[in-house]
Amino acid sequence: MICTSSYKAWNDTLSTCYSISGDRGKGVNYEGKCYPKLAPKLSFWKKWHDNIGLITEEENNSFYIREYYNQILSKLNPKEVYDELDNSTLLCYEDSNLFCHRHIVAEWLELTLGVSIYEVEFVNGEIKFVDRDKFIGEVLSSVIDKKKVKKKGYGE
Repeated sequence: MICTSSYKAWNDTLSTCYSISGDRGKGVNYEGKCYPKLAPKLSFWKKWHDNIGLITEEENNSFYIREYYNQILSKLNPKEVYDELDNSTLLCYEDSNLFCHRHIVAEWLELTLGVSIYEVEFVNGEIKFVDRDKFIGEVLSSVIDKKKVKKKGYGE
């Protein structure tokens, strides 16, 4: 099983952790394992960040989901990624209730492999499960479906 969490909401003594952020957790002095294959590209992250407040949140996050899938996830084998990261927690900066690429990774693994990936927090000595925004899965599913159609020669 794979879980996702933020650096500040997790106790890294409970599982093997992997940073999947672009700076590998240096901003919070993380010194554990890293999985850079899942780190977002600075180019689309910067465009997304610069558009905060200039376009709707939905439009901006949809852009990020599309770019993250096209530039990162579509080049990876989900089964291989899952097998390499099984029994671990994937970490990044954003709070559990905020938009984050680790939630896209979770949705991607769920959509492609039929597994469950949980967003977790360590609160007062207990593990708390947190729901992800369904919007991410809806957009990602649409992006993946469009890619399948194009590969078959039916698309734009």
